[in-house]
Amino acid sequence: MLVALTLSLAVYANPVTAIAPYQGAIYVGRADGAVERVNSDLGSRAVLSKPNGTQVSFISVSPYGLAWLSGPGGTIREKDAPGTPAEQVLTIECNGRAIAVKVQPDSPIRRLAWLQNRVALCYDIGESFFDASGHAIRASSFMPADAAEVSAHSSLWVREQDDGTELAVFARPYSVRQDPRNKDAPLVSLFTAYQVGSWQWAELGGFASNAFDAFPDGTLKATPDGRIASDAKFLVLSDRVSLAPDGVVAREPDMLLAEPVSKRDWQSSRLVAAAVPGDSLWFGASADCAWWWNGSALVQQNRQSGQFFAYLPWAGVVDFRPHCFAVDGSGVWVGSNSGLSFLDPSKPDAASGYGGFLRVPFGVAAPSSADAKKLSDAVFAWRFATSDKAGKDGGIMVASIFSIYGLKLPETAAELEHAGSPVTDQIRFGDVILTDKAAAIYLGNGATVEVRGDRVQNGDIWAFPKAIVRRFAP
Repeated sequence: MLVALTLSLAVYANPVTAIAPYQGAIYVGRADGAVERVNSDLGSRAVLSKPNGTQVSFISVSPYGLAWLSGPGGTIREKDAPGTPAEQVLTIECNGRAIAVKVQPDSPIRRLAWLQNRVALCYDIGESFFDASGHAIRASSFMPADAAEVSAHSSLWVREQDDGTELAVFARPYSVRQDPRNKDAPLVSLFTAYQVGSWQWAELGGFASNAFDAFPDGTLKATPDGRIASDAKFLVLSDRVSLAPDGVVAREPDMLLAEPVSKRDWQSSRLVAAAVPGDSLWFGASADCAWWWNGSALVQQNRQSGQFFAYLPWAGVVDFRPHCFAVDGSGVWVGSNSGLSFLDPSKPDAASGYGGFLRVPFGVAAPSSADAKKLSDAVFAWRFATSDKAGKDGGIMVASIFSIYGLKLPETAAELEHAGSPVTDQIRFGDVILTDKAAAIYLGNGATVEVRGDRVQNGDIWAFPKAIVRRFAP
């Protein structure tokens, strides 16, 4: 039986590997195996399960209970080891009773979800279901025959609805698109959505998309017309699908797809996706925005206007390693090696910025003030200069450029880290991006000027996975 111990805590600093926001609280799985319920203001917490030495990889909560999965692997940045995945332990807490079940998965587990009063372990393709007593059950025992057939060859997402039902969406690779323009994403998947109630499954409809980023495991078998054989096996490369309050939101290679499947006579809509490098290692959506983690930054894109921001972990702990994310309203909960934080895009904090992240706006016009023009001219004068003049780390160039304001700055990146004013909220034109080996000046829209290849050249923020930012301009 789980015993809740209420504790007082101003910040949450235990390493977090799994999170699930639910009804104003955050259910947290820790690297040491503990499970806790934390208030949204991080002011108090209740210990639901004590540490057992094995990290919690996934956690899910619903009106029916709480479930979590413990074992190696499962965090968003971990690579799957070759061979059969390690044995996991599924714990189901329901009606004040906790039951632990050993699970030997055949393929990597991607999600953990409650589907009414059953727990689903979702793999790359296919699912395993357990009842509240921890007994394995077949999909055909509670699903309609067509849904059970789809489930065996699909990946599953589940979202709890306000009316007590659940939105269940299956995606399965269906065909190879015979179009040379689509060579980078040739697999088309069929998505099927159901509204699941206590006693019925109502099919809401389906659509086709290449947002499900699957890759054939071995030789792909397909018919002459491009249809994929039902026994084909796949690996999931990245996470591009999420269920939002208004339906399915997905990241196709270059577009954001919105499918309001719960609406009558719904129609698909697409928006050009933010052009940022990297795969969507995690993807989530709210009513207004789509969010994803590309390995070095969180990206927020407005689902109507298309405007987007990048949030880089430059404003918090230097050795910051995120393990999990969860959209909650208009922001994102982040679990990392340094604890639990909330990124609220409307409320930067003076000390930690946006929950430990620094915001980079895109699509913003360059400033046109006299000071900005003066700085821009000084930067331009350094184009193509060699590193013996600019400094191998760019420090001499930075010091020379800011001398136009009468400032005398250090001439190495390491020393510049301790000068000027720290920037923790939003970077702007003229700010200096610093690591212990490089100094760059920010030019706006993600662009920088820095020493690259022994010469002053343009670069971008993506070359700085970890940095601090200082402000010297007036």
